[in-house]
Amino acid sequence: MLSPPAAARARWRVALDAALLRARNQLRTSVTPAAVYIGADGEMADAARRAQAAVAAFARWCAEHAGSRCELGLSARLVHACAAPAEAGAMSPADLRDYAQRQFDFYFGAAEGDAYAVAVSTDARAGVACGASQRLVADLQATAAAHGVSLLRVSPWWARAVQAALAEVGKEAPVEQPACAIAAIEDRIATLVLAQGDRIQRLWAEPLSGEPDAAVLEQWRQRIGTGVPLWLLRLPDDLRQHAPLLQGRLAGNPLQKA
Repeated sequence: MLSPPAAARARWRVALDAALLRARNQLRTSVTPAAVYIGADGEMADAARRAQAAVAAFARWCAEHAGSRCELGLSARLVHACAAPAEAGAMSPADLRDYAQRQFDFYFGAAEGDAYAVAVSTDARAGVACGASQRLVADLQATAAAHGVSLLRVSPWWARAVQAALAEVGKEAPVEQPACAIAAIEDRIATLVLAQGDRIQRLWAEPLSGEPDAAVLEQWRQRIGTGVPLWLLRLPDDLRQHAPLLQGRLAGNPLQKA
């Protein structure tokens, strides 16, 4: 058993080490925040259990990276997304938020006592809305705060990569036809984005039984239209749940022509 002075010194050393770790992590992520992907088990049907697993995974990351600044990229099983309908014309952020709330409630529902936290963006000319469980978002924020982590952004994992890709492919796209479709693929689920230039026209998610084969790719081509180039965006093979993924690597993940 340590003597009182020795015990005090040990506590002081632990506190000092923790403070130094936080300072190092804060400095390391001061310019480029860490981007962290949180996946979700496709075999886990219960949304509440998926959310609990996501928070636990993030808590493990936060404990190892206390003091960091980070952006969180969520699996399509944890966050839903939709685009403003073309026939609606220009929608205000409030109208788009209301539209998305109705879509998410109708297609996915919400746990008792919970609702969707909906964020909207009009950066891509056609607005896009994302929604996640309010309870999940609150738990992620509380987990970050408990470890001194600054949580700067919560979004679908593919958001930055798709935005960057559309900025490039949209420059040379014919005005009369959609520029491209991008399938953002993770474990047994894909998010498909159909765009004209940097204008997202349609956005939907589809379950997968495995790696998309020729039959699946053909089904996607039929849905997006003849002659529309289809690109595949994949998570890096070595990515694991709660593993950190540098923002540049996520945003710069190369597209593959289908």
